[in-house]
Amino acid sequence: MEKKDKPKDPRGRAFKRMQYNRRFVTAVVGFGKKKGPNSSDK
Repeated sequence: MEKKDKPKDPRGRAFKRMQYNRRFVTAVVGFGKKKGPNSSDK
């Protein structure tokens, strides 16, 4: 399998913002059983 070119993840401030969004913004809406960070089903 060849290596794919993927856009690099943001660093620093932008990265912190991404983490915040992942943890809190989505978590507030989603209640019930916690899903893993890598689950694709909504």
